[in-house]
Amino acid sequence: MIYREQFHQELSELKLTVQTMANKTSDLFQLAIDAFIENDLESAKSVLDRDEEINEMEKLINDKVSSLIAKQQPVASDLRSLVVAMKISSDLERMGDHAVNICKSTIRINSHERKDSEKVLQNIDSMKELALDMLGASMSAYRNEDIKEAKKLMELDEDVDEIHQDNYLRISKEFISNPDKKQVEHLLEYAFISRYIERFGDHVKNIGEEVFYLVKGETME
Repeated sequence: MIYREQFHQELSELKLTVQTMANKTSDLFQLAIDAFIENDLESAKSVLDRDEEINEMEKLINDKVSSLIAKQQPVASDLRSLVVAMKISSDLERMGDHAVNICKSTIRINSHERKDSEKVLQNIDSMKELALDMLGASMSAYRNEDIKEAKKLMELDEDVDEIHQDNYLRISKEFISNPDKKQVEHLLEYAFISRYIERFGDHVKNIGEEVFYLVKGETME
C-alpha cells in the first residue's frame, strides 16, 4: 500500500512538472509571436536564451520517468502515464524550438527594410491565439484525462491549417507581383513563421492523441 501511495504521489508530481513545462512553452511562444508582430528585436533575442530552460525541463522529465520505471516497475496503466508524460514533454520541447525559429526569422527580417502585409500579420496573430487556446485545452484534457476535450483539438488544428493556407496563397501572389530578390527573402520568412505556428498546432494535436492513448490504451483514429 505504501509503495502504491508513493508511486502515485511521484506520478502526480510528474504531471505537475509537465504542466509547468507547458506553461513555460506557452509563455515563450506568445513572446516570440508578439516580438515578431511588434518588431521587438530585444524580446526576440530573449526567447533564444529562455529556450534552454524548456530543454532542461524535458531532460528532467525523461530522467524522472526512467527512474520511476527502474525503481517502481509500474503496471500497464501506470506505465502508459509515464510514457505519455515523456512524449508530451518531447512535443513541448519541439514547440519551444518553433518559438526560437520564429524569433530567428524576426531577426533576419529586420536585417533589411520591413514591409508588412496587414492581413498576413492579422492571420499570424489569429493563428497564435488558436494555437495557445489549443495548448491550454490539451493540458486540461491531460490533467482531467478527458478524451472529449482531446478530440476537439483535431477541429481546432484544422482552423489553424486553414489560416496557414490563406497565408501561403497571399504570400505566393506577392511573390508573383514582386519578384525582387530582397522582397522574396522577406516573404519567405513570413511563410516560415506561418509554418512554424502550424507545426506548433500539430504538436498540440499530438498531445491530444497521447491523452486518448493514456485513457483508452489505444491509438486515436
